[in-house]
Amino acid sequence: MHFLDAFFQSLGHVSPALALFVVTCGMMLESMCVPIPSELILPLAGLWAHQGKFGDGPVGFCTALFAVTCGCLAGSSIAYAIGFYGGKPLVERFGRYIFLTAHRLHTAENWIDRFGPGAIFLARLMFAVRALISFPVGILQMGYRRFILFTLLGAGIWNTIGIALGYVYGEKVQQILRKMSLGVFAVVAIVVLAAGALYFRKTHMGPQVTDVA
Repeated sequence: MHFLDAFFQSLGHVSPALALFVVTCGMMLESMCVPIPSELILPLAGLWAHQGKFGDGPVGFCTALFAVTCGCLAGSSIAYAIGFYGGKPLVERFGRYIFLTAHRLHTAENWIDRFGPGAIFLARLMFAVRALISFPVGILQMGYRRFILFTLLGAGIWNTIGIALGYVYGEKVQQILRKMSLGVFAVVAIVVLAAGALYFRKTHMGPQVTDVA
């Protein structure tokens, strides 16, 4: 994995503007269910804050937190709008491409019906679920102000913890991120291979016809 080694060695040479752009866009895409885990983005933002790219001490930490939170709110708002205006048929049709199955959507809807806006707050603190919750909230047409408020509360806690880990552990984070990225790379490779095999089977292997003597 020489390209990963080269990538992590180059992290220290990224300009402050580019670093802010990366973490903001990364969190925006993650909040739209694009498979870019915040578990990688937030410690990286903390590492850059530790290196002083965003300012000295608390200023750099708060700048990183502000950037990732803005990205999260932007991506969550887009996902909410897709659910709100596209409705359940749109999400059910294309949701499988972002691992939002009909069963998961139904479960999320029941959860929101039961806990109300509190479900948004709880979901933002949970692995995987946090990126999916915006779609069913939009489908159920919950008020946008309540949605964005509870998103901000939950995401604020999650983002603060993630950045703090990168900020406190500093350069050690690069080793952790490298190991995590290897795992993510392996999962993505397996998914791509499985999807390719399934496509090949459907397109090149028609129904088998057995001759009956």
